[in-house]
Amino acid sequence: MRYYAFMLISISMCLFLAQTTFAIQITEGTVFQPTGSNATFIIGSNSTWDRIEVHSTYLVVNNYTISATGYANVIIYNFTPDNIRFTVNASTPVALSIDNLSSDTQYTVYRRGLPAWKIQSNSSGGFGFSSDVSGR
Repeated sequence: MRYYAFMLISISMCLFLAQTTFAIQITEGTVFQPTGSNATFIIGSNSTWDRIEVHSTYLVVNNYTISATGYANVIIYNFTPDNIRFTVNASTPVALSIDNLSSDTQYTVYRRGLPAWKIQSNSSGGFGFSSDVSGR
């Protein structure tokens, strides 16, 4: 009987630990370089995130996936459901995509601090755009 009681307590403790969530604190200037991409992702301000993963061609921040093609520095300031804020610095055309957002939601894209165009996420919660960064 004592052995059985110990096993129940032990299993309960393991289930409790599996539900615990930890926050990840990332400091401004931290750089992530996916090996299969020419894009560099830079943290633009001190942030606390639930999840960050670096894959071969994209980055997962919280539950959002961001990828960029072309030679670009993507500076991430905020990635929450209410405010996705990043800057892309590039000298060649860049294609950018973000996935796992709210589906069928309209977002405003700013260029040089001014509203440039609106974009709507698809039914899967993703959108992408490309831009010729020279001169526009």
